[in-house]
Amino acid sequence: MDDHHKTTSSSEAAVIEHRAYARVGLLGNPSDVYYGRTISFTAGNFWATVRLQPSDDLVIQPHPTHDLVVFRSLHHLSSGDEEVNGRIWRWTEEVGRSEFKGVKQVKIFIRLPLVTIHNTLKNNPTPKDSSLFHRKYTLEILPGNSVKAGGPVVEMDEHHKTTSSAEAAVIEHRAYARVGLLGNPSDVYYGRTISFTASNFWATVRLQPSDDLVIQPHLTHDLVVFRSLHHLVNRLDSEGYYGGVRLLMAICKVFFDYCKENAIELEARNFTLSYDTNIPRQAGLSGSSAIVCAALSCLLDFHKVRHLIKVEVRPGLILNAEKQLGIVAGLQDRVAQVYGGLVYMVLEFQPFLTSILFKFHPLHVEFAKEDMDTLGHGIYTPMDVSLLPPLHLIYAENPSDSGKVHSTVRQRWLNGDEFIISSMTEVADIALEGRTALLEKDYAKLASLMNRNFDLRRSMFGDDALGALNIEMVEVARRVGAASKFTGSGGAVIVFCPDGPLQVKLLEDECRKAGFKLEQIEVIPSLLNEVDLQTLSK
Repeated sequence: MDDHHKTTSSSEAAVIEHRAYARVGLLGNPSDVYYGRTISFTAGNFWATVRLQPSDDLVIQPHPTHDLVVFRSLHHLSSGDEEVNGRIWRWTEEVGRSEFKGVKQVKIFIRLPLVTIHNTLKNNPTPKDSSLFHRKYTLEILPGNSVKAGGPVVEMDEHHKTTSSAEAAVIEHRAYARVGLLGNPSDVYYGRTISFTASNFWATVRLQPSDDLVIQPHLTHDLVVFRSLHHLVNRLDSEGYYGGVRLLMAICKVFFDYCKENAIELEARNFTLSYDTNIPRQAGLSGSSAIVCAALSCLLDFHKVRHLIKVEVRPGLILNAEKQLGIVAGLQDRVAQVYGGLVYMVLEFQPFLTSILFKFHPLHVEFAKEDMDTLGHGIYTPMDVSLLPPLHLIYAENPSDSGKVHSTVRQRWLNGDEFIISSMTEVADIALEGRTALLEKDYAKLASLMNRNFDLRRSMFGDDALGALNIEMVEVARRVGAASKFTGSGGAVIVFCPDGPLQVKLLEDECRKAGFKLEQIEVIPSLLNEVDLQTLSK
């Protein structure tokens, strides 16, 4: 082997190492994305190296720098800057990546405290350890117009707990699965929805004070050790590529940035975040946002800023964290999970979309435009959960893809497609009619609206986008005369059996034949505490 690919033999195993080089596009790009022609070459200046060593298990080894889950502060996590004695040190690269020699040296530097670098450079301008020069620090002073945090402490219930000790308090919050009752997917298109949270499934995030800021990978959902290639592939097919680590990191960054932009001062304290969840993956039950929501609640309480960040603002923070990861979604899920219980919501219109909508449906814009421009967020109205009739959930354990479900329709919407805009307007109006039906306990009307909601979605997205299995879940319910629609983007269906227990029994039989799971939905009441309620807009 040459230096581009090496094999190191021993009596027990052979280590294989391959290098791939940076690509430079000479001519023709970006026509390669559009099936054109290009001329490119590889440059030996920069490279990536992968090393394979035989082992008992199949292990994907995280990189000590690029897969970093241990940070020195929220500031370090958010921007790479670090705080020492109330001042911010921002690093820039002094030595190019290609000059780093081996993992060991990088690992030593990553674990070298900034205080050590500061003191060493102060006392010895030319230290012998050249690794100290891998980063160059410049000083930035923190803004002085900060608001001191430190609000009232609220007694926690089973949804959020604080465990005190002589040294530290462990904070734990739970966020529940979201079920879209009516109006979705108009939430992605600035419409109206009615949603609620179900206690059947939840995500829990635990925050414990620690010296470093640590994002703890989950033993199952962030798995990097496998029994074989077959095990790895099966795991990816059923669970997907991503666990919750990136979600926790994203909300930490969004939370820190929001506090900085709004002059909310955070104490210089670190913590370890860990999570668990039993929400089925990609089943249209908002499993990702539940993790983010629970983590945000932990951060609010740890830094004692719950009273400084309005309840109406929090769903937007959760959505922003997910958008940073390329997750396609609307505000519906995050509103339902922040508020808990049953919520009727009118979602925000963005200015560039308002002109498109006004051209085709001026009345549809007027209902919300003035309020949205004033408030900067949607109008969220909690409703009494006792208004709901008994509801059931059908779900399959196969993943679906929210991005594919929304993709073509969204582009047509942005292009001003009149069929899509008028259909989505009707979907949003279903939520308005549904609110009246619930208040009057007109459950026959509710059943009709649920069916109409799905029929409109199907006409816009088409069967190929929705998926045969997802459609079959809806049809299973309809075969016994029950009303049904997607809870979210697919993977689970909400069902209402207006004829009562006998109809539920028929539904159980049909689900068993089709291989689907059926559960009665347990609706969780509002999760807002006294401090949260005081932040609500009057």
